[in-house]
Amino acid sequence: MEDTVSKECPKYKLPSILTIEGVDGFAQAIKGSFLSQESDMQIDASAVENITTPAIQLIVAIKKSLLANNHNLIIVNSSDEFKAATGRLGLADLLFEGKV
Repeated sequence: MEDTVSKECPKYKLPSILTIEGVDGFAQAIKGSFLSQESDMQIDASAVENITTPAIQLIVAIKKSLLANNHNLIIVNSSDEFKAATGRLGLADLLFEGKV
């Protein structure tokens, strides 16, 4: 289940490969551009072909941070690999339905 997205919401498209080597760059992009805004945030996961645990952990941390500030991380267009990776880690409910 994927949430609806407001048009004002900052958007970030995940790359096709997001492994431990790319987590720092992803974190910097999110921190600098998106988390400074006081609103929900959207991540498009349609291109994801390979994602590792550290990247998913970062996405979970972002979601928890936004929820703590009465905002949400909305994941849209999840690729099959993104869904499978979050499912393997038992994080699909948290990421897609906001159950903390």
